[in-house]
Amino acid sequence: MAYLLLSLLYLGIIVAEVPPLIHQKAWKDLIVFSVILLIGVIYGYGMLANLSLPQPANGIKYVFEPVSRHLRLLP
Repeated sequence: MAYLLLSLLYLGIIVAEVPPLIHQKAWKDLIVFSVILLIGVIYGYGMLANLSLPQPANGIKYVFEPVSRHLRLLP
């Protein structure tokens, strides 16, 4: 049942967002929207299936921790 509700939610988002992007011929925006939505779909179904998924906070920490260390060295 949860899979059906999640699928309907994603379908609703697609129906609401994609036609205006196609009508405006905003192809780059459509690609970015599709990639972000695909990531959300993967995470959504992964969470429902109790899969071990990477945490986005770990990626942010990986990127910004060296910057933080560098900033502490500045006078």
